[in-house]
Amino acid sequence: MPSQNDLRSIDEIPLPYQSIFSQYPCFNVVQSAVLDQALNTDTSFVVSAPTGSGKTAIFELAIVRHLVSGEASLNALDNKIIYISPIKALCQERLVDWHKKLSCFGVNCISVTSDNDEVDPRALLQYNIIISTPEKWDVLTRRWKENNKLIDAVSLFLIDEVHLLNADSRGSTLEVIVSRMKTARGSYLFNGNAKGIRFIALSATIPNIEDIAEWMGQSEPAKYFQFSEEVRPVKLNKIVLGYNFNPQVQSVFKFDMSLSYKISGLISKHSEGKPTLIFCNTRKSVEMTANHLVKNLQIRLSHEQKEILMKISQNIADVKLRQNIVHGIAFHHAGLIPNTRHTIEESFKTGQIPVLVTTSTLAMGVNLPAHLVIVKCTKCYSDGGYKDYDEVSIFQMIGRAGRSQFDTSATVLILTSLQDKIKYEQMLSCSQIIESNLHKHLTEHLNAEVVLRTITDLEVAMRWLSSTFLYVRARKSPEKYKLPAGLSKDKIDKKLLEMCQIDLNKLVATGMIRMNQAIEVTPTVIGEIMAKYYVAFETMKLFTQITGSEILIQILAIISKCKEFSDFYLRTTDKRCLNLLNKNTKKEAIRFPLTGRIKSNDMKVNVIIQAVLGNLDIQNQGLVCDSMKIMRCCERLAN
Repeated sequence: MPSQNDLRSIDEIPLPYQSIFSQYPCFNVVQSAVLDQALNTDTSFVVSAPTGSGKTAIFELAIVRHLVSGEASLNALDNKIIYISPIKALCQERLVDWHKKLSCFGVNCISVTSDNDEVDPRALLQYNIIISTPEKWDVLTRRWKENNKLIDAVSLFLIDEVHLLNADSRGSTLEVIVSRMKTARGSYLFNGNAKGIRFIALSATIPNIEDIAEWMGQSEPAKYFQFSEEVRPVKLNKIVLGYNFNPQVQSVFKFDMSLSYKISGLISKHSEGKPTLIFCNTRKSVEMTANHLVKNLQIRLSHEQKEILMKISQNIADVKLRQNIVHGIAFHHAGLIPNTRHTIEESFKTGQIPVLVTTSTLAMGVNLPAHLVIVKCTKCYSDGGYKDYDEVSIFQMIGRAGRSQFDTSATVLILTSLQDKIKYEQMLSCSQIIESNLHKHLTEHLNAEVVLRTITDLEVAMRWLSSTFLYVRARKSPEKYKLPAGLSKDKIDKKLLEMCQIDLNKLVATGMIRMNQAIEVTPTVIGEIMAKYYVAFETMKLFTQITGSEILIQILAIISKCKEFSDFYLRTTDKRCLNLLNKNTKKEAIRFPLTGRIKSNDMKVNVIIQAVLGNLDIQNQGLVCDSMKIMRCCERLAN
């Protein structure tokens, strides 16, 4: 690895493309070590390095290699780059940044995420760089054989935040799209197309980067580069604080609220008067924490700062937020209208708002760097109960700490229970192995591959499975995947094949696929619909029970129970508005009122769907935001 005295010069880049790196005086330690691999070869590789170590420039070096190689015949139809990131805001950042840097070389970029309407893959042929989330690329490539011109044109596949593999549901999607692209590459080489696809994956610091390199490779593992926290330009001080919590006598909510009394002292001790970002687990916790800080945290504001904050507050519709902002403290969550969220984000990013309290979901959606990051309580509300934050969520939150243009150091505080203190200290030491989650979502993904005809029988299913990260990890740690320890590799393969057959049988039993006596599989119309419209297996099982004789009220009840709505939950603050929409003697209510009070998530979804279809006024802003997501999902399911 190069030392600080052996850093590579920007002059090593071919002249026309040096402008892409004009913001750097020279390449840093990480970039210098990877430069030759990225710029002077066409082989795949993986990099594990700390957040904030300039990993984006590595992608840009590979793009320069791509452009230099294709200068003789640069054609959007023949040279295509795919960039995958789990964070929509990061996709938007890349779009803006790369348009500015690359458009002068005739490179067209487009961002395709869940915020876009249905995208015709043929329309993407005119672009050189397609920027997407794993989920959107999964949707697009589930029909790649119908749109093989798009996939045929891909020669460079860039994967950001590849440690997302550790995330429960999103990790399996990332794994499947990479395996699908590897399958596509294999078919090109089989058909005599020597171009293939170059894979480059970047990750936060993880211990088993060699496993990802093995997965990314074809006949042999891809090359990998591993860097420790020492190369981080902004040094990160990571502190885990444990507090007394007895779940037998205290709820998570009360424990979370008890932590509010610790926050003001911690900000005074660690912020150094610089921007502070506080992550909370619910919207209610966000607002209560912000209100507590307004009363208990003294922020020294100059006359000029007070005037700026007053001006910002005048553009805010939410009364509580407006009152908080003038004190230098703001809150941010999905219950605010988009314009308000954007105003808060920009004001914090420019340093006008000193303290921002937000939900943990912001870490996956917006890149807002801060000097001090506080994770208040390590349990989040999910699927009807509290669960520990996973490693991906924690790393996304702490990744906001450190503003490279302003700081030489930054601080992260994780506030948790005494019982969980060691667990999070180990997590922050980057000693937690990245595992596959594909086995938990195998049914949906197998169906998609059967529809694609990637899988036609059990033997082919095993070949497909051998292209996955699951295959790599199951052979090394079989017990993590409920396989007996001590098995030979052949026996592990046999157990994995059995796992495949169990899920294929589930698909057969529900009419998604057909299987003959030779164990050859073909899709049914229902299975094709499931794959095309990205419908969950549990939802399709519900839909197959529909006889056609149902009346509207019954259809609404079925749709409200769809698996796609499991990410929503019934908040205490939702109930009053929902109950008034359900039954109201003074105002118009929904057409088919539900029995009793609103007390479950499917009842909430039912009321919202009816309220939107009935053009009723939803006076809770959080429910308005939920309604937009629910109706977008309904539109897809109704197809």
